[in-house]
Amino acid sequence: MMYLLPRLIVKGSQIKPDPDLPFDKQLELFEIFSTREIQRIVTALSRLLDCSVSVVEPNALPDPECQREAILWELEPVGYLEAKNANTNQLRGAADIFVILLKEAVRFRMASDLHLETVVADFDALQKRHIRAGSAHEQSEVFLYEDHLQMMRCA
Repeated sequence: MMYLLPRLIVKGSQIKPDPDLPFDKQLELFEIFSTREIQRIVTALSRLLDCSVSVVEPNALPDPECQREAILWELEPVGYLEAKNANTNQLRGAADIFVILLKEAVRFRMASDLHLETVVADFDALQKRHIRAGSAHEQSEVFLYEDHLQMMRCA
């Protein structure tokens, strides 16, 4: 079975994931990370770069006073890191770190989705077996009842 990494889209898009392809989901950057997680990442990157860093959506207008580095996913920017007075190489490194964290979060989400799908499939299979077993049990009770009636008639 082949699993595809989810393809990220910009916030506000109306593209829906194909339910027949559970791992080819259309996810937004802000669905992968909560606001709190992004804030923690930004705080850590700000400490590393010794300047204020922010994450902005791909369609946001650039701040002319800031350096801007793309957060690339499948060769497309899913957001940007912006910082005032940042070293360009350090900002590029910070964007690379952000992408590494993003990939790990996506892998975790894929594993979580796979686990959930497995649990649901196992539960469905168990229900089907239970229904079949119940049906077989009811049939055997009918046969036992008919045998009992037959023996009563013979006696």
